[in-house]
Amino acid sequence: MGWKMSDRIKVVMAGPIDTKGRYKGGIAYIINTLLKSDLVKESCLEMNAFDTCRIERDGYTAGGFSIENLKNSIYTFKDLREYLKKTNPSILYFNTSRGFALIKDLLILSKIRTRFQGKIILHIHFAEFEKIVPSNQIVKRLFLGLIKRTTDHIVLLSKKTRDQFVEMGIPKSKTSVVYNFHNLEYSEKQIRKKLERKLDTAKLIFLGSVDERKGIIDLVDAICLVGRKMELHICGTAKDKDIEDALEHRIANDIKDSIYLHGFVEGEEKKQLLLDADIMALPSYGEGFPIVLSEGLAAGCMLITTNVGAISEVFSENNGRVLLPGDVQGIATAIEELCDQDARDTIIHNNLELAKQLSLSQYVRNIEKICIKVQDET
Repeated sequence: MGWKMSDRIKVVMAGPIDTKGRYKGGIAYIINTLLKSDLVKESCLEMNAFDTCRIERDGYTAGGFSIENLKNSIYTFKDLREYLKKTNPSILYFNTSRGFALIKDLLILSKIRTRFQGKIILHIHFAEFEKIVPSNQIVKRLFLGLIKRTTDHIVLLSKKTRDQFVEMGIPKSKTSVVYNFHNLEYSEKQIRKKLERKLDTAKLIFLGSVDERKGIIDLVDAICLVGRKMELHICGTAKDKDIEDALEHRIANDIKDSIYLHGFVEGEEKKQLLLDADIMALPSYGEGFPIVLSEGLAAGCMLITTNVGAISEVFSENNGRVLLPGDVQGIATAIEELCDQDARDTIIHNNLELAKQLSLSQYVRNIEKICIKVQDET
């Protein structure tokens, strides 16, 4: 159903949009997908975009303290304040993550709050409480004070994280849990052809930033332990030079013939690589709710992942294997087990059904409901 312009809620969606050389996935993918979606245009939300990436920065500075990040924060505050004055939205929907980046964003919002008369929704795209909330008691009190003063509502990726925020003193009514989505569609013919394919050579795909947190070195080491023909397709760019060097060293000295480096992929290339893959592997040490796992479901991939963030709230052995972080032998064993044809058929059918619940349309409905609720609160 369409909405009259006068009935729509004016929202400024703030977050990384043009990442200017940094990693394009994660939050940037979510915002860009929403901004381009006809589903949003047909909703009650009139969505305007504000890019929090104001200057070019080195990809290796992501999430940490640096002069570049400090300079970007100053420009973000100044430009956002002017943009809000010009657009006069009812809601500022601000997307953030964890650590220094989250504290920095809260400080920006605390300054914005002094002049902005609308509501502020903070969407935290991480799901491990210990890595979101500072452990230092003084900084933790600062964090709690900032988040209470500056936000009208907090969107989180995990029920467990929401419960921990409530225990910290945030009213439950001021929080929501929204799992991330996929935006992939395949024909019945494509999926049927995939199910009929023999696993003479098992194909794994890793999709995401190539860094230690994502468990990429564990995955490569596990490949060496598997006693069958297989391929690993790594899709992403390195955030850390040491990881990049370590990965290249392993490939050059161990199993270079079975690992393929694609770099950052998107669009039809990503869609085809997922369709060609049998297993989506993401053995992370820390996550929120990885979009790539939902994309793997939609492409008929079995999953090998870890019980971090919100992953174990949604995924189970019915979808593949959910392991402890760092379990290299467990990854290798999981690969062997998932190559069994009977197990494969059942898991793929399970994953295709679950993918329907993690669609973009459902995500847009959830965000729409939250904005309506926040708009109506006095």
